[in-house]
Amino acid sequence: MQQQTGTTRRNVSKGALWSVPIVSIATAAPAAAASPSCAPGVVDWDALATGTLVGQTTVNGTTLTVTSTVSNDRNLRVTAGPQGGISQKYLAFSFSPNVAARDTQTITFTFSRPVTNVSFTLLDLETVGTGTSGTTGFREGFSLSSGFTVRSRGSRVTGSGTAADPFTNTGSALPTETAGNVGISYAGPLTSFSITYSNLFSTNYDLYILAGISDISFTPVC
Repeated sequence: MQQQTGTTRRNVSKGALWSVPIVSIATAAPAAAASPSCAPGVVDWDALATGTLVGQTTVNGTTLTVTSTVSNDRNLRVTAGPQGGISQKYLAFSFSPNVAARDTQTITFTFSRPVTNVSFTLLDLETVGTGTSGTTGFREGFSLSSGFTVRSRGSRVTGSGTAADPFTNTGSALPTETAGNVGISYAGPLTSFSITYSNLFSTNYDLYILAGISDISFTPVC
């Protein structure tokens, strides 16, 4: 297994904190857009400062609200790539050091109006260690709310993305690799979808674990 480096991976010191204040932000639509646009939109994480804690962001008059059942200094923050083979910024999902065995969090994305053609990539599922008695490690899992289609999957991704059979990776991955990614689409119309992020091992892990989501594209219903 290759040792990872860098603050976007797992081996981050337990006390490390972002220097950006913890705030919920909203990106305003241009003043000329008096009413919501019917054009397709993209939630582009590169448009936000690294370290921003995302609560709401608005694209072409459609507001996306992001919430999680877990709060820590890295969760739901805009984070610099590479991650999952993409060099752009992404929105991080994170568990703090000493993440509990079988721990989960649910991240919910809610649009201010119905949308269709929602598309994104889940980034960098990974398994480290064996998780057997007397060892430490983690196995990341993703399951999603119903109605999704798998557009693509990394070479080591297994599972169907349901609560009973979450997506996971059979091995580790470098930040520049796509082996742990899953491309997802929702045809819609919908106003929200959710992702459950889990440590599937039955042992605790003493460092941060980190995955994330790429830019999100969508088409408003008008």
